[in-house]
Amino acid sequence: MINKYSVLCVTLILGIIFSVFPVVSLIFSILLVFMVFLFLNPKVSFFLSTALLPLYNIGFSYNRTEYHLYYVSIVITFFIWTIRKIAKLDKAEKIIPGLVPIVIMFVLWSTISLFWTNDLSEGLSITQELYSGLLLFLIMPDILRTEDDIRAYFGFLMFVGILLGAITLTSQWYNGVKTMEVWGDWKFYLSLLNEKERAAGFAGVNYAATMLSFFVFMIISNLFFIKGKLRVLVFFVIFFLLVTVVMTGSKSGFGGLILGLFLLDIILPGMKNKIIYILSTIFALIFSFIIGGLLTTGDLSTTRVAAVEAAFSFETRFEWWSKGFKSLSENYGLGLGIGGFRKLISPVKFAHNIFLSTLFDLGIIGFSFFVLLLVYVFYELARLMRKPLDSRVKAILCCMVASFAGYLLNNILQGEYYNRVFLLMLGLYISIIKVFETSFNAKRLTVKTLGVNKNIPLSNR
Repeated sequence: MINKYSVLCVTLILGIIFSVFPVVSLIFSILLVFMVFLFLNPKVSFFLSTALLPLYNIGFSYNRTEYHLYYVSIVITFFIWTIRKIAKLDKAEKIIPGLVPIVIMFVLWSTISLFWTNDLSEGLSITQELYSGLLLFLIMPDILRTEDDIRAYFGFLMFVGILLGAITLTSQWYNGVKTMEVWGDWKFYLSLLNEKERAAGFAGVNYAATMLSFFVFMIISNLFFIKGKLRVLVFFVIFFLLVTVVMTGSKSGFGGLILGLFLLDIILPGMKNKIIYILSTIFALIFSFIIGGLLTTGDLSTTRVAAVEAAFSFETRFEWWSKGFKSLSENYGLGLGIGGFRKLISPVKFAHNIFLSTLFDLGIIGFSFFVLLLVYVFYELARLMRKPLDSRVKAILCCMVASFAGYLLNNILQGEYYNRVFLLMLGLYISIIKVFETSFNAKRLTVKTLGVNKNIPLSNR
C-alpha cells in the first residue's frame, strides 16, 4: 500500500522543480509520457524509425556537427526493445542462424579497422552509420512476426514512399536550409536539397534515387495484398515515384530501377501474357521519363542524362578506383580502414561503388564477409522460392529479388557498404523469409496431421 505522506512528498518535490524549471519540467514530462507510450506500443517506435531512416535533411546540430533524427529514434527503439526483452514481455524471435555470425563478423571487422584507418574522425562517423543500420536489422525480425505484420508494414512503407516523393517534388521549387535555436548551441535544422537543379529533397540525389527505387518495389508488393479500386491508386503512386526518380537525374538510380522492373516482369509467376506486362513497363518508364524531364528542366533537350556527361562520370570514377587498387597493393590487402578511402580521394566523399568501397576500406577480409552476406541472402530467397508456395507469396518474394538486384546494379556506380538502407533491406528480406517459411511449415504440418488423423478409427479419436 502506498503511504499518503510519500505521495505528498513526491508531489511537493515535483511542484518545486516545475516552479523553478518550468520549461525543462514540461519537456521532460512530455518525453516521459511519449516514452511510456512507445514502451507499450513498440511497433509504433519501430515504424517511426523506418520513416526517419531515409531523411538526412532533418535533425539537430551542435557546433556544426549534425545528428539526424533517425539516430535518436533508433536508439530509443533499441532501448525499448532491450528492456522488453529483459522483462520478458516479448518472446524472442530467432533470425536465420547462418546470417547472424556473418553480419556480426562484418560489423566487428569494420570496427576493428578503426585501429589502422587514416581518418579516425571519418571512420567513427561511418561506424555510427553502420551501427544505426545494424540496430534496425536486429530489431526487425522481432517486430515483423506474422503475415499481418508484413502486410501492415508494406502499407506503411507506401505512406513513407509517398512522403519521400512529395519532398523530392517540392525541392524542385522550394529548397534551402531552415534552422531554429533549441537550447544554447543546439539547433534544429530542416533542409530541402537540390543539387544543380536536380531534385532530391530528403538526401543527396543518388541516395534519394536509391531510396525511391526501393520504395517502388515495396509499393508494388502491396498489389498482392489488396483488391479492387485500391489497386488503381497503388498504380498511380508507383508512377508518381517513377517520375521522382527521374527528377533526381541519377543515371544509375534510374538504370537500376529499370533492370529491377524488367527482372520482375520476367520472374513473376502466374503471368500468362508477359509481353503485355513488359510493354506496359516500357510505356510507364518512357512516360515517367518525359514527365520527370519536363518538371525538372521544362525542356527535354536539356535533361541531365546525356552520354557525354555519363562518359565523364565514368572516367572520373576510374581515376578514384585506380588509386584504391594501388593503395590495396601497398597495404597487402588489409585495406585503408573504415573511412580511409574517403581521405584518399578527398574532397570526394564516396567511392561510388558498393563493392570497391568495401574492398578499399576493409580489405580482402571485410570484402569476403560482405560478399558472403549478399550470397547468403540471395540463397535464402531462392531456397524459399523453390518451395510449393502460393502465388501471392512467390510474387512478394519476386519483388524482393528484383529490388535487391536493382539496388546492387545501382550501387555498382553509386553506393557505399555502410548505407543504412542496405541493412534495412537485409532485415526486411530476412523477416519476410522467416515469416513465410514459418507459415509454410505450419501449413504443411497441419496437412500431415490431418492426413494421419484420417487413418485413425473414429472409436480411437
